[in-house]
Amino acid sequence: MAVIVSDTTPLNHLILMDSVELLPRIFEEVVIPDLVQNELMAAGAPEKVRNWAVQLPDWTSVRATFDLVRLASPFSESLGAGERSAIALALDGGLPILMDDSRAKREAEQLGLDVVGTLAVLREAALRNWIDFRNAAKELVNAGFYISDEVIEGLAEELEERE
Repeated sequence: MAVIVSDTTPLNHLILMDSVELLPRIFEEVVIPDLVQNELMAAGAPEKVRNWAVQLPDWTSVRATFDLVRLASPFSESLGAGERSAIALALDGGLPILMDDSRAKREAEQLGLDVVGTLAVLREAALRNWIDFRNAAKELVNAGFYISDEVIEGLAEELEERE
């Protein structure tokens, strides 16, 4: 995948665990809606995340989504503004989307989008021998991501079997 649209949560977690630089190694470009950038820079966001969002790396671009309102009607009102804008942007560009919220992922998939989660990014990085999956999964949990030990172990064992 060359270009992907990202929601707030995966970026937030990857920044907090010092692994956001995995993204340009997997994707040529990460596109974020202006509303996602606003969420990353919000007063309640961790300082590390705010600092990253203020000075985006060159592999990240911000797109305005106000003109995509026409695509917003099918989205559930239970989704956040960042999630809705990321889905609209992905639909408009025919791009895959990076997101973790289960409701948002389900909605994006129902709309025909290819959805990638943070765990899939870590799995891909582990397959390429860039990271140790177990350590990265523990860092992800420490960054606030919920995943059971059983899921971590299952994925880690699957990766070990591939070696």
